Amino acid sequence: MFTSYAATMEYLYSKLPMFTRIGASAIKKDLTNITKLCDYLGNPQNQFKSIHIAGTNGKGSVSNLLASAYFHNGYKVGLHTSPHLIDYRERFRIDTQLLEEKEIIKFVNNNYKIIEEIKPSFFELSVALAFYWFAENKVDIAIIETGLGGRLDSTNILKPILSVITHISYDHKDMLGETLEEIATEKAGIIKKHTPVVVGLDNDSVENVFQHKAELEKADLYKVKDYLQPLDDKMYTSFANYTFKNLKNDNTIQIDSELIGKHQQNNIATAWVAIMVLNNVLITQEEKVLDGFKLVKSTMKFRGRWDIVQEKPLVIVDSAHNEDALKRVFNEVKGIKHNRLYVIIGFMKDKDLTNLISIMPKNAFYIGTTAELPRSATENEVADLLMNNGLNAIPKKSVEESYDYVMRDSKEDDLILITGSIFIVGKFYEFHDKLNGNRP
Repeated sequence: MFTSYAATMEYLYSKLPMFTRIGASAIKKDLTNITKLCDYLGNPQNQFKSIHIAGTNGKGSVSNLLASAYFHNGYKVGLHTSPHLIDYRERFRIDTQLLEEKEIIKFVNNNYKIIEEIKPSFFELSVALAFYWFAENKVDIAIIETGLGGRLDSTNILKPILSVITHISYDHKDMLGETLEEIATEKAGIIKKHTPVVVGLDNDSVENVFQHKAELEKADLYKVKDYLQPLDDKMYTSFANYTFKNLKNDNTIQIDSELIGKHQQNNIATAWVAIMVLNNVLITQEEKVLDGFKLVKSTMKFRGRWDIVQEKPLVIVDSAHNEDALKRVFNEVKGIKHNRLYVIIGFMKDKDLTNLISIMPKNAFYIGTTAELPRSATENEVADLLMNNGLNAIPKKSVEESYDYVMRDSKEDDLILITGSIFIVGKFYEFHDKLNGNRP
């Protein structure tokens, strides 16, 4: 049996099929394994209230906003997200605390026989562990983010008190579908019978998909656009101020948040409506919800979303990894005064980059790099792709080497952006935390 955290994680990483390592072949397109695992564990997913969240972009932000708001209201809150940036334990939180290493060792040792028998994917085992830990600790509410899709996602054995669908755009087309309607249909798979569902802003083109599914399941559908209208946003270095019109009473709501960027307006509105829909089940005080939204990054240690890590030169880290998210990031960059723009960027090999190149600023200097995973495009593949499409780029073999190069070459009025992949961002934080003596 395993006696150390390192040995336990080596077993999990090497033994179990893992999407971040091998890609689509790690995905089990049915719920058989997770059902068997949770049956063996006593079906912990049925022992706590949950909110289930799906979407192409924004589900991580909405999940953390909800967790922070309920924590500030005094609830015991479980949060399960994926993937992690540095430490596997980041996927599991109760309130502000990560799952302890010894608990992971214990779970794997206690369930080794069934793991060897079923041979679940890395994600399936992680979901089962999250459900087990939340049930054991009797959380008041668990916020559960889907991994990929929704209908066949391992988290979809939940019986939530609310489903939330954030923004839908193109990603993982090889697994979820070629059209937005097909992708939305997979996401809509989390809508359950007689269970309310909140649908975020900017989903007009696929609204009929959610409407149809909600009608089939006799689920009350709450469209965020029917409740809140964004009026204004003001971005500052450490926080943003968002203003909405409450369409039900014509009042205005001002919400400050450490989540910065115009796109976060949609996520904040979605989380706000979700809390209002559940206010007869999970009673909250508005001022404490506002505290939770304002301090979401500090409270939940939530990183990788328009994270300003240095001001001279300005260094921004964002885990945008698909066309829609990267378009948003580059639009945000346009609004920031700077001299030269450096972009440290890497991609996964299975990403569809056809439309991506066209949205990348022509006047930027790109450093193509790799996350050093089997799924990662190499630094030369990234740089060659950029150069072949008329962009100024060079390859560097690691994120750390890329950053060292840029910091030597840049001036105080330049802007440095690190983006393109969650794993590129994770590699950045890994060495940057060590450099600054921080523990993730």
